[in-house]
Amino acid sequence: MLKRYGEIFDQLPAIQPILLNEPLCDYQMVVHPGEKIVESEAANQLYGETGNWLSRGRKCLAHNLLNRYPPPPGDCLEIGAGAGFFLELLKSHGSLDVIEINPVAIAKLKQRTDVVRTVYDIGLPELETGRRYSLIAGFDVIEHIKDDYGTLRWIANHTLPGAIIILTAPAYQWMFSDHDVANRHFRRYTHTSLMDILPDDEIEPLSVGYFNSTLFPLAILSRLVWMLKKNLYPLPEDRQSIKKQSSNVPGGIDKLFYRILQMESRVATSGVRLPFGLSVFCVARRRP
Repeated sequence: MLKRYGEIFDQLPAIQPILLNEPLCDYQMVVHPGEKIVESEAANQLYGETGNWLSRGRKCLAHNLLNRYPPPPGDCLEIGAGAGFFLELLKSHGSLDVIEINPVAIAKLKQRTDVVRTVYDIGLPELETGRRYSLIAGFDVIEHIKDDYGTLRWIANHTLPGAIIILTAPAYQWMFSDHDVANRHFRRYTHTSLMDILPDDEIEPLSVGYFNSTLFPLAILSRLVWMLKKNLYPLPEDRQSIKKQSSNVPGGIDKLFYRILQMESRVATSGVRLPFGLSVFCVARRRP
C-alpha cells in the first residue's frame, strides 16, 4: 500500500500552478509583479536553522550513508557548503575543498581554515580545477543549479575511479512553491528524475531513496495551508514578499522530530527504500 502511494506521489502534477492558475515547469522560478525575494531573511534563516532537527537529521543520514558506502582514501569536495554544517563530517574522510557562491557564506567558510583547504567561489559546471576527488557531496544543492546534468558530468570528470558521490534534494515537483522560489530552486526531484541526470557511462548508482517520510503528511498540509493562505488572503502590493518557510520548531518538538529522522536514517541506509518522503537522496560510485 505504501509503495503504491509512493508511485502516485511520483506522478502528481505540480500543485503551485493549479493554485496560481498559470504554468510552471523546470528552470522557471515564478515571482509575481510587486513581489520580491527577501535575501537578508533567507541568509539569516540559513544560519538560524543550522542546528535544528532537520539539519541534524540530514547530517545523521549523511553519516550513515558514508559508513555504509565509505569512499576510498583521497580528497573531498562539498558542493554548496552553505553554513558549513557538514564540514567536520566530510573532513574526516580527507582534505576538504568546498564550492560556494553566496558572498556571506564564502566569507565565513574562508575563516574555517581548520577544516577547509580551498573555497571555490565559482559555480558548476563553470568551475575549472585540475583536482580529482574520492568523495563529492552536495546536500540540497543540485536543485539550485540550472544545468544539473552538466553538473553531474563535471562531477564525473572530477572524481577518481571508485569515488563516492552523495546527493540530496527536495522531493516532488508538485510541491514546488514560494519556499522553493525564495531558496532559488530551479526544480525538485523524484528518485527517478534524480537517477535520470546521472551519466550512466561514468557513474553507477548504489542507493537511491526517500527521507523524511514519517513527517511527510504534516509537511504537505503545512505547505498547502501556507500556499492557500497567500493566494486567498494576499497582502497589499507594497508588503508582498517571497519568504522561505522556516523549519524551526519548539525544543520538545525539535527533539521528537530529530528522533524520527534518526530512526529513518537507519532504515534508509539498511537497504530498505522508503516509498516517499520530503527529500530524495542518491549514493553513486564513479565507474573505473
